[in-house]
Amino acid sequence: MAEDQIAGKTAADKRKAMLALAADRAGEAGACPSPSEMADFVSGTCSEEEKQQVLRHVSLCRRCYGEWLILADMQMGLKRGQRKAERIPFYRKPANLAALVSAMAAVICVGLFLDINPFGYRIEPSEKSIAPTQLDSGLPAERQQLPAVRESVPADTGRKQEQPQPPPPAATPETMNRQDQSGPAEEAKGLAPDTTMMPAAPSAQAMRQNAAPASAAADRAGSPASGEADAGREMAGPASDTATWSSWEEQMLSTCRQEQETGSTSVSRQALFQAGKRSQRLWLRERQATADPSPSPSPLLSILRQAETKEQLFARCREILATAGEDRR
Repeated sequence: MAEDQIAGKTAADKRKAMLALAADRAGEAGACPSPSEMADFVSGTCSEEEKQQVLRHVSLCRRCYGEWLILADMQMGLKRGQRKAERIPFYRKPANLAALVSAMAAVICVGLFLDINPFGYRIEPSEKSIAPTQLDSGLPAERQQLPAVRESVPADTGRKQEQPQPPPPAATPETMNRQDQSGPAEEAKGLAPDTTMMPAAPSAQAMRQNAAPASAAADRAGSPASGEADAGREMAGPASDTATWSSWEEQMLSTCRQEQETGSTSVSRQALFQAGKRSQRLWLRERQATADPSPSPSPLLSILRQAETKEQLFARCREILATAGEDRR
């Protein structure tokens, strides 16, 4: 833009000077030049004598002077377009190209300097600067203790913990409800780190979880403990089975009445459902052992066998009450 302005100003000054010189010369204007002569004059292809004649005529003739200005502006526009087409890009100008090459050379030198590693040694971290690793809080308490603390624990502690636990007492719906309510509190206590490193008394939920695999393994292996338990159940006979089933049936009927009247229950549904399933398995086992073809103790057993979850069981409370003759609509 600045180059075009400078070129236009220079051409205007040149025209003024040429007109002033031609006007100083005395003489008549003469005939107006033809269009071809005017075009040769503007483009600069005419001779010097023809140029002087046209200039003297333009300085005296107002009409030819106007035509000359218009043609001169058009010529300047064509030259301006040629300069834009021939303009050198920014990165190819000599000054800019020198700065770009210098910057590239500096970057290459820095890269080579870092790659060579002129110092030739490595700074090793000191032992004091290494921060102790934080132990995972999700690991057991024994694994979170430091080696010194582990060595201070007597060796008898592991042997005491490896001793077999006594079998848990027979679970009833009331005990199962209390255990389920105390389970979250005991689990929260179990998650706390054991600072004393002494064996703690097993919780009721842990005893129940350990007793289930132990009883299943004893049944598969045919251990003496399972044989004694089966013998005791056989000696008790169907009377104990009926008593266990009757207590659960009364508890289930009471819970269904409470749900039908108030819409809520004071007994844990999950505990009651699990106790019913245990009573059902006990009754089936006794029936297979004694080959007793007697029918089921009550129609509630068939409802329990069809239910796979506690929701399915308690959804049929009306049907359960109807089996006992207490259907309340």
